[in-house]
Amino acid sequence: MSEELLSLLAKHTFSSHEQTPFLTSLPGVTLVRASNGRYPRHILHRPALCLVLQGVKRTVFGEVPFDYAAGQALIVTTAMPGVSRILEANARYPYLGVIIEFDIAVIRDVFMQLSHRLSQQNTAPHAAFVIDIDAQLSRCLLRGLRLLDSPEAIPVLYAGFMQELCYWLLMGPNGADVARIVTRDTHSMGVAGALDLLREKYKEPLSLESLAKAANLSRSAFHRKFK
Repeated sequence: MSEELLSLLAKHTFSSHEQTPFLTSLPGVTLVRASNGRYPRHILHRPALCLVLQGVKRTVFGEVPFDYAAGQALIVTTAMPGVSRILEANARYPYLGVIIEFDIAVIRDVFMQLSHRLSQQNTAPHAAFVIDIDAQLSRCLLRGLRLLDSPEAIPVLYAGFMQELCYWLLMGPNGADVARIVTRDTHSMGVAGALDLLREKYKEPLSLESLAKAANLSRSAFHRKFK
């Protein structure tokens, strides 16, 4: 992992003493800094790349745990609830991470241009998986996060960064798995819609029947897919 990337993130989170994620001027980009381990946090994850630059993090979906450390990232390909916890962090070497939500329109456009070059076989058995950040991705991420120092350039250059990020992910060894973001089957997309409804109306009582209806599934089919 690039030392410049680590220094950049440390600089932009140094003034924050809170151990909570905070938004940046980059659309869909959240930085995380923590000086100690955290209690588990229940989060409704959206399709995103969750990068660790320093420390170790664990995210659990259902009963499946994913541990990822410096130089690795968790990729989530569909909206789903999970529990995240920072496992390794201290005052001298705080946990540093970046969450980049995917722009679905951008990744769909890049996928359509590259689909004939992608492997058609999924290798990850789950809708989330961990990857190692290679040199190409590291350089791409550095270029994108450098925009934090040039906010006036964000409206012009950020779309290009997202296109490049999607390109390298789709052309990488997990390209077919990343493509699930835009090639999910109809039932999975229905469940994602029900999760959006949960997120929007989390303060209101919602029945299983109303969620199944939002997903366009029977109650039993929705239960199986949601689980």
